[in-house]
Amino acid sequence: MATVFIWHEDSFRYVFHSWPGPVGRHINRIGRHTYTLSKAMAPKRTGRLASQIEWQDHFIGGELAMDVGTNLGGRRVGYAIYTHESPAHIIRARRAPNLVFRVDSGRLIVTKQVYWRLRNPATTGYLVKALRIAMRSG
Repeated sequence: MATVFIWHEDSFRYVFHSWPGPVGRHINRIGRHTYTLSKAMAPKRTGRLASQIEWQDHFIGGELAMDVGTNLGGRRVGYAIYTHESPAHIIRARRAPNLVFRVDSGRLIVTKQVYWRLRNPATTGYLVKALRIAMRSG
């Protein structure tokens, strides 16, 4: 017995390329959950960063897309990228000719300066953490 496959373009478009379809609803649910979590997880010294996190759904080349973050609607929070991905800092020897320290392997390092990438779990990667939590629950 032969199998007959009938392609129904309107149904396909509804399921995969429309916001009311199941894929669109799923993306919207994950995006909104990520938005809510990222506002809660953002550093809150003044509250300005968390207040400017927003979400935006749109199409990219006919595909559904959801953006969550700052700087979406033209508003700029200049320090947002630094709270998410901390920049590298240069640490130089000031009171001695060299910095001396041991690395995890036990090797002794002697140098005049090091580039150190600050990784503070309380402030870095809150958008990625929010997305991972939303994806697990959603």
